[in-house]
Amino acid sequence: MAAECLAEAGEAYLRTVKQPWFATPLFVAKAELALLEGRFADADAAIAEGLQVDAADLAFAAPLYVIGVRAAAERADLARARRAETELAKALELGDALGRELGARMSPEQPDDSVPTPRISACAVVCDAELARLAGHSNAELWKTAAESWERLAEPYPTAYAGWREAEALLLAGPARGRAEALLRGAYATARGLGALPLCAEIEGLARRGRINLSVDNEKAASVAESSSPLAQLGLTAREQEVLTLVATGATNRQIAETLFISPKTATLHVSNILSKLGVTNRVEAATIAHRLGA
Repeated sequence: MAAECLAEAGEAYLRTVKQPWFATPLFVAKAELALLEGRFADADAAIAEGLQVDAADLAFAAPLYVIGVRAAAERADLARARRAETELAKALELGDALGRELGARMSPEQPDDSVPTPRISACAVVCDAELARLAGHSNAELWKTAAESWERLAEPYPTAYAGWREAEALLLAGPARGRAEALLRGAYATARGLGALPLCAEIEGLARRGRINLSVDNEKAASVAESSSPLAQLGLTAREQEVLTLVATGATNRQIAETLFISPKTATLHVSNILSKLGVTNRVEAATIAHRLGA
C-alpha cells in the first residue's frame, strides 16, 4: 500500500507539482520505505534526486541529509555484522560526506537567508546523532537532545524515533536501564498512537533484546508465544532461543553479547547450554536445528 501511494505521488510530481515543498516529503518517504525494505541503493538514489531538487533551500534539504546519514548508518551496522569491510567503507564515506555538507551549509559564514530555523537545527542534531551511530558509537546525549528538539516543535514521530535511539544507546552503554525502559515505553505509546507500525516493530525488537516489557499485554503475548515455540519444547529458555537465532545467522559470541546487551561471558555460557540441551557438539549443528525449526 505504501509503495502504491508513493508511486501515485511520484507520478503527480512528474506531471505537475515540481516544487520543493512537495518534493522533500516525497523523496524522504521514498528513501525511508527503501530503507525499511533493505533497498539501500534505491534509498541513496531517492536522496540524491531529492537533493538535486531541494539543494537551494536548506529548510527543504535538511531532512534529506538526515535520512541520507541514517541510511549510511543502517548500511554500516549491517556491514559490521557481516564483517564486510568494503561495504562498511562505502557507508562511512557516503554518510560522512552528507554530514559534512549539511554542517558546511549551517556555517555562520553562509548568507543570512540560510540562518537555521528551529526545525533545521533539530535536523542537524539528529544528523550528528546518526553520524555517531555511523561511526559505531551511538550517543545517548545527542539522541536526548534530538528528542527534546522535536518535542518542542510538537513533532511526535521524530520524538519517538529519537527516544528509541536514546534507549538503544543507553542499553549498549550498560547503565541507566530504568531510563531506557521509560523511554521505550513512551516511544512505543507514541508510535502505536500514530499507527507507525515499522517503528513499533523496531521498538518491540529492542525491548525483547533488552528484556524490557513494554506492557502487561505484551508480556502475556510473549509468554504464550514462547511456550508454543518448538525450541521451547526442546527445553530452551526465551533468552536461549534468542541466542540460538543469532547463532544461526553466524554471529560470534561477542556479536551476540552486543546485540542482546549481555557480557561475552554470559553469551558464551548461553551457547554452551544450548549445545548441551540440543545434544549437539558445535554451533553448525545447532544452527542446522534452528533453521529446521524455523528459528
